[in-house]
Amino acid sequence: MPSPVFSSPQPAAPVDPAPRPVLLHVDDDADHRLLLVLALDAMPHAARLQSVGSGADCLQQLQDTAHPLPDLLVLDVRMPGLGGAQLLRALAQLPHRRPRRVVALSLSPDPADVTGMLDLGCDVYLRKPVGFEGWRDLAHSLLQEARA
Repeated sequence: MPSPVFSSPQPAAPVDPAPRPVLLHVDDDADHRLLLVLALDAMPHAARLQSVGSGADCLQQLQDTAHPLPDLLVLDVRMPGLGGAQLLRALAQLPHRRPRRVVALSLSPDPADVTGMLDLGCDVYLRKPVGFEGWRDLAHSLLQEARA
């Protein structure tokens, strides 16, 4: 009688305990887009990030039904062309394509900017951080918002 052959079981693929939220980041500053990418990369499997460099590109992507809606829109307030406030006004006309949560980011501490963005339907207004540690902290906050 031949000897039985034993083999070690193949390791199971790691299971992601929660679906990864999709974040859409719109910022005309390429350095700020890169800092958020690097901050999220430091947290493997935390989120799927999509980045665009203008409000017009963001609006086009959100209008395109081939793109799934992001869980969180991370929006620069002051951009040339279609800025944050104008983008929120345009999204108000497309309620079926509005992301579930919207976070505005700005270097501006102007209370009028804060109030204006919140009045237009932004869920949270945050100051853009300085330095990588600040961007990493911001990435953690954004993930909490995406999962809220």
